Amino acid sequence: MNLEKNSRAEAQICSQILETENTIASLELGRSTLTETWEVIQQERPAWLPKFRTRATRVLVQCHKTGQDDRKHVMDTDDQEEVTAKLKLAKCNTDEKQTSSGQC
Repeated sequence: MNLEKNSRAEAQICSQILETENTIASLELGRSTLTETWEVIQQERPAWLPKFRTRATRVLVQCHKTGQDDRKHVMDTDDQEEVTAKLKLAKCNTDEKQTSSGQC
């Protein structure tokens, strides 16, 4: 009876260890993916961020001059699409590195 109890306890502990190891592996993969995505964004950032900042500043100044405080118009549709496309490209590049499929 005592041996059976110990065996069950040992099996449960082993199961918990495996579950924890799987969780750690999953978190490490997620960290790696986030790191790669961040690196791609950092590489792409110099190309599009200054232009975005210029447009955003222009719109904010225009809102201030006209007395409007409507910040939702900081990015027009073209700006939103451009930023979204850049982020999708960064994710695609990261996914491509992981799968090595060459397709996005």
